Amino acid sequence: MEKLSKSIDRSKTYIVTKALAEYLEEYEDYLIALHRLNDKDDKIVSEKEIKA
Repeated sequence: MEKLSKSIDRSKTYIVTKALAEYLEEYEDYLIALHRLNDKDDKIVSEKEIKA
């Protein structure tokens, strides 16, 4: 972490904060996808419908 911090001229706190924010965004997307996957009333749209 020290080498990375120096090489990009940012604090270790900055790096950890950015990494955590990215993780939380990805996790939120995962939870939304999981919810939609398990929602039996959520309509599945085919690729053909999307292109139309």
